[in-house]
Amino acid sequence: MKIINSIILYIALFLVAGCASETTYPSKSVELVVPYSAGGGSDINGRTIAEIVQKYKFSPEPLMVVNKPGGSGAVGNAYSYSKKGSDYSLLTMIGGQAASAIYNNADVKADMFTPIAVMLYDVIFLGVGKSSPFRDLKSLVEYAKANPGEVVIGGPNIGNEEHYAYKLLENTTGIKLKYVSFSGTGEVVTALLGDHIDVGLFKPAAAQTQVEVKNINPLVVYSGKRLKGEYLDVPTFEELGYKPVDLQIYRAIVAPPGISAEAVKFWEDVLRKVSETPEWQEGYIQKSLLNSTFIVGEEARKFISEDQKKFAAVFAEIER
Repeated sequence: MKIINSIILYIALFLVAGCASETTYPSKSVELVVPYSAGGGSDINGRTIAEIVQKYKFSPEPLMVVNKPGGSGAVGNAYSYSKKGSDYSLLTMIGGQAASAIYNNADVKADMFTPIAVMLYDVIFLGVGKSSPFRDLKSLVEYAKANPGEVVIGGPNIGNEEHYAYKLLENTTGIKLKYVSFSGTGEVVTALLGDHIDVGLFKPAAAQTQVEVKNINPLVVYSGKRLKGEYLDVPTFEELGYKPVDLQIYRAIVAPPGISAEAVKFWEDVLRKVSETPEWQEGYIQKSLLNSTFIVGEEARKFISEDQKKFAAVFAEIER
């Protein structure tokens, strides 16, 4: 009888252990899709998160970065959306990626994903080369008003946050510019330094080196308050007498629709831990002049949806 009871107990424990292992999440590696090439802002963002998760063992399984570049984020968006119902695929999302989907009327848009967490805000500044005749925004505006469409402004890609910032500049100051797009921020920097464009739109981290050596002179920041470091003396639109402009470019992690509530909760907790580490706050946020935040759940969904509407309203004014 004791032998039979032991066998029954062994079988019960085996079944319980088997059920437990089946419900443990994650039970395999999770892909983090970056819809841009390696080395860019989204790639650095995704790999920073993956490295911190690995270092602190916030997940029993690794977060594997997978680059799916193309179409200003459209290729990666479509790939990630095709994983609907999966608990093993996440996607980096940035405001410009969402904006591009609106501008290009892509089939897959930002609000079709399940938000996990909005983790930070980036900003944009308007800059000129060191040989530029424009020493401040006032001189640029005065010249542009006297010569509509003559000033050439450059930014990376069409339909992203810099493209939005160009139109916002026109609307705010009442000037008319000529927008030229490039495949990336590096090309915009090269064009500005080579005097092929008159002004450029940049995120601080992307142009940090050239600002430090005075090759690029920032004229104004698209922020509600001044930035730190090399940008401390750069005024805001409001300080220059214009209506307030606070263009917060968010970076978030989202998931395909249909992800389980268990997986959402798991990654919310993991990303919250990531956001509290010194590697994130000091090694990433402060170093890159970013603004840290942490928004999850319905608040994150509402934020992404409202941000999408904001881009749509301004892009409706841009001639195609």
